[in-house]
Amino acid sequence: MNLIFDFDGTLCESGPLTYDHLKHLNPDLPSWEEMRRYSSEEVVRLIGLGPIPLFLALFRARREFRRSSGKINVVPGVKDAVSLLSKRHQLFVCSSNSYKNIESYLRRHDMLHYFQHILSVPTVFGKKKHLRRWIDKSGLNLSDCVYVGDETRDVVASQAIGLPVCAVAWGFNHQDTLGQLRPNFLALCPGDLVKLFT
Repeated sequence: MNLIFDFDGTLCESGPLTYDHLKHLNPDLPSWEEMRRYSSEEVVRLIGLGPIPLFLALFRARREFRRSSGKINVVPGVKDAVSLLSKRHQLFVCSSNSYKNIESYLRRHDMLHYFQHILSVPTVFGKKKHLRRWIDKSGLNLSDCVYVGDETRDVVASQAIGLPVCAVAWGFNHQDTLGQLRPNFLALCPGDLVKLFT
């Protein structure tokens, strides 16, 4: 099986940093815990950004991640889960963060060797198109892949191309919000990934 991981919120605890960035864009946003119950589309509407400002905000967020990455922890339990999963499956990363940020972060935390490839998507809502193109180009079968992500946009993008998806409840979106979209799998903690896929 091929497990394709999101990065922010799924492998690393960057949710609070993302929230601080969003709060800078709109100081009137609800609290972090309230925000976790909003879908990705609802968050964008709350911020009030059009496509071009949203694109620019993505690049500012990448720059802020690069500056703060030394303070961002790996999600507790994720490294052990990834280590075990890599013994049975091929692991990949697909994220809207930059390749350089992801590669340097995984290398710093001695996790880079677990992953076969890193795919950086240059848009917030463009994973659907880029994932499908990359899967086809790599010669992988959708039925042999599972996307693992923490946001509603991860679930929606995967479902749009027929890619099985495992939502994780420790990242940006709350498990109830993710569950409403009926992902194929729902992991409440990193250990659940091991139980689901071994």
